[in-house]
Amino acid sequence: MDKKLLVDLTQDEQDNWEMDYYQSAVIVRGNVLNAVTALEMSIDLYITNYFTNDVDKSEELMNLIISPRMSFENKLQVLMVLIEKHNPKILEENKSMNTDLKGIIEERNILAHYPLDTTIWGLQRYYETSALTFFKFKNVRANDVKGEKKEIRLTNSIITILLKQKN
Repeated sequence: MDKKLLVDLTQDEQDNWEMDYYQSAVIVRGNVLNAVTALEMSIDLYITNYFTNDVDKSEELMNLIISPRMSFENKLQVLMVLIEKHNPKILEENKSMNTDLKGIIEERNILAHYPLDTTIWGLQRYYETSALTFFKFKNVRANDVKGEKKEIRLTNSIITILLKQKN
C-alpha cells in the first residue's frame, strides 16, 4: 500500500495539518523555553547562594553580575566547577549531568534561534513522522581551482526534533 502524501489530501485537510504543524512548534518551543528558563534560574540561585547567604548581596550578585553578564553556558560551567569541588556526590549520583545539561542547552538554542521549516518537505516530514524540522544556517567557503578558500556562501542543514507519535 502506498503511503498517502500530504499533497493528496484535500485543501482543508492540508490546511489543518499545516495549522497543526505550526501549533505544535509553538507549543514545543514555549514549553521547552519555559522549562529551560526555570532551570537557568535554579542555576543562578545555586551560584548566588554559594557565594553569599545575605539576601541583599545575593540580590545584587544576581542582578548585577550573574543574570545580565553570564551566558547560560557560562553559568553551567560555573555550576559544574562548584559541584565538582564542593558536592562531588551529586556528580557521582548523576554521572550524565554535564552531558545532559549541554544537550538541553543545544536543544534550547535550536528552538530559540532556528526557523521552522515551512516548506512542503517540512510539512510532509511532519505528516509522516510528527517531527518538527528547523533550519540551521552556516557560512561555508567554496574552494577555488588552486584549493584556496575563496567564496563564502550561506547554506543550511536540517535539524529535526521528533515529537511523540500521534495516536
